[in-house]
Amino acid sequence: PTPVHPLPYLEEFFEMVGCKNNSFRMRCKLCAPKYHKLMAFKNSPSNLKKHIEVS
Repeated sequence: PTPVHPLPYLEEFFEMVGCKNNSFRMRCKLCAPKYHKLMAFKNSPSNLKKHIEVS
């Protein structure tokens, strides 16, 4: 089965690469070919949204 993206509304921008404690590890698709990893708390993905706004 295909894993479900934890934040489906951000799936076109971020690929999930892992999970640790209360946070997700994401790779920004907009920064490709550079491999830019970000961490986001499960209950507050605001830093991912800010990253998109700046990009």
